[in-house]
Amino acid sequence: MTPNISEAVDRIAQASQLEAMVGRPSTVWRHQRLQRGLPSVGDAVSALEDRADAVATAVEDEPLFIFSAGWRSGSTLLQRLIVSAGTHFIWGEPYHRSDVIRRLAESLIPFGTGWPPPEYLYASADDAPSAGEDLSGQWIANFYPPVDALLDAHRAFIRKLLAPPPSHDGYGWGLKEVRLSAEYAHYLRLLFPRARFVFLVRDPHAAYRSYREHPTWFERWPRSQVRTPHAFGQVWRRLADSFLVYEDRLGATLVRYEDIVAGGEAIDRLERVLGGSIDRSVLDERIGGSQEHRGGPSPLELKMLDRATRPTAARLGYGGEGPERR
Repeated sequence: MTPNISEAVDRIAQASQLEAMVGRPSTVWRHQRLQRGLPSVGDAVSALEDRADAVATAVEDEPLFIFSAGWRSGSTLLQRLIVSAGTHFIWGEPYHRSDVIRRLAESLIPFGTGWPPPEYLYASADDAPSAGEDLSGQWIANFYPPVDALLDAHRAFIRKLLAPPPSHDGYGWGLKEVRLSAEYAHYLRLLFPRARFVFLVRDPHAAYRSYREHPTWFERWPRSQVRTPHAFGQVWRRLADSFLVYEDRLGATLVRYEDIVAGGEAIDRLERVLGGSIDRSVLDERIGGSQEHRGGPSPLELKMLDRATRPTAARLGYGGEGPERR
């Protein structure tokens, strides 16, 4: 909408009192344009990487984060294997309904729009107050702490939340998640440049066969409940796609569940990430998990699942009629 047309439409809306009912047209249009071009978490993190100064390079934490492509992909087995090395204490989806990591990361989305103006920030203000100076006579309506202070606050929250209990003092720390895409790993790397990541995928047929016993879980509580094979496949593909996009950028280790249970090179790769030896006997110990009571998925369910997961499933080596698909 050109400025002249925008002004004319605003005048018409004001004269006809339409503005009182729906708002000023130019304001509505700008809001709609903003929503169409809303940045992602990845966009925001990239913007912050450019704006934050070098203080992050001094962050010494080396947390380990496990990201799984949805439920029933073997994330708990992977978590148990990792803690068996005795180097890390890994929390399992802590307070997942609160969605702490996702909400913290999404609070930074406005930075992807170029906000806030530099003059709002204390660190960049030319007229920053001196020690003891009275602020009551200055314009401080928009007066923000430095961006690095904001990121330090995020770090402090996550460190405090995920710190190992006293019984495991001195262990590395981290968590496993099954709902978050690699964009959120990118956020965690912004905070902790030395963080390490393991991305886990499983044949979507096998994962869904297990999941369908509990088709009431939420991608994001209390909305986005995942009830159908197509919805499950969409979640799986979104997460798996993100792992492929960010794997190299984050130096992540991408592993398949099928390769883990087979032992061998997949376990060796995990040991290199950990810097410790994994207890392979964990692979033989079944703890929890679901039992199949309803029979296998129908041909229609599998067709819906395949439609949602292709072509990503094929890129990860899933297809045909291997043992995981019978």
